[in-house]
Amino acid sequence: PARFRRPVAFGVGLALVCSFALWAATRWLFSISTLSREALEGGTALLAAAVLIWLVLGLTAKGGHVAAMRRKLAGTATVRTVALLAFLVVFREGFETVLFYEALLVDAAPIPVLLGLVAGAGAALAVGWMILASGRKLPLRLFFRATSALLAVLSVMLVGAGVRGLQTAALISATPVNWFPDRDWMQMWFGLFPVAEPLILQGLVVLLFLGASVSRQRQATA
Repeated sequence: PARFRRPVAFGVGLALVCSFALWAATRWLFSISTLSREALEGGTALLAAAVLIWLVLGLTAKGGHVAAMRRKLAGTATVRTVALLAFLVVFREGFETVLFYEALLVDAAPIPVLLGLVAGAGAALAVGWMILASGRKLPLRLFFRATSALLAVLSVMLVGAGVRGLQTAALISATPVNWFPDRDWMQMWFGLFPVAEPLILQGLVVLLFLGASVSRQRQATA
């Protein structure tokens, strides 16, 4: 309805401001912290991985996080609740984006990361305009499956990079795995290191995704 346009715009605008403030606070923390940079970067990568894992499980669950929030607000849609919903949805994405890009900047150069950010934002705006202009809906099932697969791979990568960062900071022990290939491209693109601790944790994350997938298939069959 037209009466909800201003609350939605207010919630979205406030979420964007808070997201930029979070990014600035993160940069400031990195610059003044007495902790080692490796420890902060490793912790940030693990936190980003946890958020991505939660998001993947929610996207592939029945209805997902957004549907659950809609059910909670059903029948109670007021100006305040709509503004709050708009803020929470956008700020959650902003929070994930800040964590994700901070984790990417651990090993990547800033220019390619920023170029990817601009390209992704442009693509999102273009797709949104096409949907609004054509009045058609995306094939959401295919879209969520592709998105979930990509986020799952990224979460596994961030888990490996995060644990390795903590090991570099000498916060946890490192057990070399001689049989695992030591390749720079595997470490950069997939976070796969010839070290037991990150490989074990990454294996557990993969098992979590596989278990969730099997459970969903059984529920669908039932």
